[in-house]
Amino acid sequence: MNNRYECGTRVIERCLVLGATTNEVYMMLSQPTEITRWLSHRAAQDGEVLKLTWEYPHQQVERNCLLVEATPGSSFAFRWESEFQGHDTVVHISLSAELGGTRLLLTETGFGDGPEWDRATALHSARWDEALDTLAHVTGRGKTRSILKETVVPFSAQRVYHAFTDRSQLMTWLAREAFLDPRQGGSYWLRDEFPTDGTGYVQELVPGKCIRLSWRWYLTDLPPTEVTIDLQERRGETCVQLEHRAFGNGPEWDQEYHEHEEGWNNLLGFLWNHLYSDEPSKV
Repeated sequence: MNNRYECGTRVIERCLVLGATTNEVYMMLSQPTEITRWLSHRAAQDGEVLKLTWEYPHQQVERNCLLVEATPGSSFAFRWESEFQGHDTVVHISLSAELGGTRLLLTETGFGDGPEWDRATALHSARWDEALDTLAHVTGRGKTRSILKETVVPFSAQRVYHAFTDRSQLMTWLAREAFLDPRQGGSYWLRDEFPTDGTGYVQELVPGKCIRLSWRWYLTDLPPTEVTIDLQERRGETCVQLEHRAFGNGPEWDQEYHEHEEGWNNLLGFLWNHLYSDEPSKV
């Protein structure tokens, strides 16, 4: 089994398309004066050490980052000093040209197990969501495509949530084999007949409310996309809203987009069949 089906790994993974060139985005990542526009309040560089400072009303937070890779217009990586002593991680950001902009892929690795690591993963995830949203606001968002699906099922949001996150249930309607580590940054994979094979990481799980995942389809070497499933319960029914976003442009992206457009239609039908089945609920 290749490393796309690795179990037990926790990684923060984010992908977005920005409305700027790769060189412009690289400057935003690597120059202290630009870093302060989206990541920290102050930034200074001394050789291979980048010092970041956040100033709050009753606290000043400083973090040192050891630069480990800096390839203009292509990649930027550093070892991130965590506020949890001995819990440092490595952040790698790769850049690739996208039609009219730049696709940015951020991965943060090195997370372990235990309560402190859980807190570190959750904290870093929230910070990257906020920082990257600010970066997109500063540079502008590039052009991408999204798939939007919606269905209403006469079951509780909690039951639908478990259908998407419980391994035994996933293997009754979504995939022949499945694994999901239900923690922030936890890995998951699905293996089945075309088109459901895929893998990625948990970006957010809010029981009965929201599931947000990075998604990489096994058929291509394209960068990951993102899937968000929002659940809204009203009077015993649940509205399932699915958004699969960050599809790019070009022949390979066109194929992936159309296959997923059809695939999600089929899978939401399988979800209905699963929820209506006469088998005892595994919730």
